[in-house]
Amino acid sequence: MKGPAKENELAKKSKEMNGKIPSQYINKDFGKKRKAHNHKFSVKSTKTGQTYWVAAIAEDKSMKFKDYLIREATESKILDNLTELPDSVISEIKKLIKFGAKDLTQNWENALELCNTAYKVSNIKLPVPAHSKSWKQYTELLKFSVHELADARGLDGDWRQTDKIYKENYKIDSPMLLEKIGGKRYFVKIPGQMSVEVEGDNMTEVLRELVNKFKRHGAGVDIIHRSQEGAVIHVLRKGEPVEEVTIQELS
Repeated sequence: MKGPAKENELAKKSKEMNGKIPSQYINKDFGKKRKAHNHKFSVKSTKTGQTYWVAAIAEDKSMKFKDYLIREATESKILDNLTELPDSVISEIKKLIKFGAKDLTQNWENALELCNTAYKVSNIKLPVPAHSKSWKQYTELLKFSVHELADARGLDGDWRQTDKIYKENYKIDSPMLLEKIGGKRYFVKIPGQMSVEVEGDNMTEVLRELVNKFKRHGAGVDIIHRSQEGAVIHVLRKGEPVEEVTIQELS
């Protein structure tokens, strides 16, 4: 290395990071309300103390830890609502489960396989435990699958195998099931109204069409959330939100 290093203006007014490398730096000021703070990290000779290199960073410390927790809780609630299946989709999956249980040409290994196949045929992605509402729906549909298989095939049928309970081997040979498979599925929901399935090649297209429709009716739109699970928009009148609309991407 060659030295000494020259500090830029940001580095000159920055506080040294306690002699630690950036990845080990402990931010003891987290949660205090103030403007951005500057920190710098200097590389020095252990023999002469000469500085060879200086890196400076500016960090925004305006968010308190309480505000961070509130934001995380809000995001979790939004994702819960976006991943919850509409009643029409639940009914659709139940019909497929009933059909699959009664179709004796399908040798289901267990209720899990039947339920997961119904999701796949409906082109609905399986939920994850972190999304509490859709996960609860999934567990209820698993129970429903058990009852349907028991009614159609008896409690001693081959479907009660447990050695491969986590295997997801989808059987979709039935013409009735095959015709159900399609593209991505999107649902739009306004509070107090039923979810409506809409067509679109991707979420961007669906969102653009919906925003343009509101604008044609003189309303403003503010997109407050966008993720792989869907989007949440506020419909504005005179700049104030009057309605919240969710767009779900369920496949």
